Amino acid sequence: MDAIIVAGDVFDTGSPPSYARTLYNRFVVNLQQTGCHLVVLAGNHDSVATLNESRDIMAFLNTTVVASAGHAPQILPRRDGTPGAVLCPIPFLRPRDIIPARRGLTVLKNSSIYWQRLPIITNNTMPMPANCAGDQPLPIIATGHLTTVGASKSDAVRDIYIGTLDAFPAQNFPPADYIALGHIHRAQIIGGMEHVRYCGSPFH
Repeated sequence: MDAIIVAGDVFDTGSPPSYARTLYNRFVVNLQQTGCHLVVLAGNHDSVATLNESRDIMAFLNTTVVASAGHAPQILPRRDGTPGAVLCPIPFLRPRDIIPARRGLTVLKNSSIYWQRLPIITNNTMPMPANCAGDQPLPIIATGHLTTVGASKSDAVRDIYIGTLDAFPAQNFPPADYIALGHIHRAQIIGGMEHVRYCGSPFH
């Protein structure tokens, strides 16, 4: 195994207790010893500040922490250090990450602006394959934490609603070889597309 992606909700609260942090840190250390690269996204239950406080240390432990928007695409290495894939990560995005604060906007108008701008941010995070792969073609792996249209929700999911719109259309995802999604706790394929999947939660 060359890499593991945790697509959000590392913790179930923005202020995780010490035992939860200890489990997280111990997992990172143990995995680093195998040579496997770890990618950690922030989910809607995670605190950006909490994940970022150990981001630089985690980088020395073969772990990429993506807690905020604007993370540039990067090469995801294999265990032997050779390039394995192009990683395009997008953590959970709240309305304030996308919509500038403006007075006088209705909830519906805010929803409209949100869903207009989210595909733009998604596309900007996705690279042109030739720009990142160099001389050898590399697969593009995108990952994000959000709800998509057509996803089968579970009772364990506490959705974040924005007006009356709460799901990103699957057809708006940019081209990628694999799209690893988090937020829905039930493992599933989206829109009949084998390469777009929720891994689900081990504890459901």
